[in-house]
Amino acid sequence: MHVTKPTPDRLHLDLNDELAVRAFVKNCNVTAEDLTKAVQKVGNSLAALRKELSRSAERAAS
Repeated sequence: MHVTKPTPDRLHLDLNDELAVRAFVKNCNVTAEDLTKAVQKVGNSLAALRKELSRSAERAAS
């Protein structure tokens, strides 16, 4: 019997995956707290998170 590893979900962020969170925080230049708040607001979809975090950055710059 051949068992394959599950493929990672590249469309959603798992807040329990420390490496994924750390990479997202670094790439998007946000804090882990900001990321957690964004996930609570819009869910864990990477596209939605990037959109929300860019909106937040624009509001902070204004």
